[in-house]
Amino acid sequence: MRAYLIDHGYRTAQVSLDFEDYAWNDTYARCSAKPDDEAIAWLKQSYFDTAAEYIRLGREEQHIAFGHEIPNVMLLHAMAFTTLMLPDLVNLLGKQGFQFISLPKAEQDSVYSQDPDAALKFGGTLPDQFMDSRHLPYPQFQPKPFEKMKGLCQ
Repeated sequence: MRAYLIDHGYRTAQVSLDFEDYAWNDTYARCSAKPDDEAIAWLKQSYFDTAAEYIRLGREEQHIAFGHEIPNVMLLHAMAFTTLMLPDLVNLLGKQGFQFISLPKAEQDSVYSQDPDAALKFGGTLPDQFMDSRHLPYPQFQPKPFEKMKGLCQ
């Protein structure tokens, strides 16, 4: 598929950081409709904690797969809850030393021009793809709280 896209003038914008931010949105909508302030407070904290965990994980994977941290491209979705949480997320990124740059500037790192030759069943970040194709051991990480979110505000 990648070869076809390249041959037809398409470019893949790889993602280096992702924590599935969209997954909080449906639960947020349910809890807002009730309204359940306690559940919404938990959602905010779990979103923030999960973002921090998967930023840490992404950076660690980059060091394992590439030997250095690369300029990051974070996948976010334009949804109500992500919009609500964006100021806190931007603040977290700033505290961790991130700076905002354009996609073309981030892609100047040679890692972005390499083909990981991996097709992960559920997708994955560029570091995930390289970890998988090179059979590298993944670092320890905390799972996302999806099961708890399913039961909130039913």
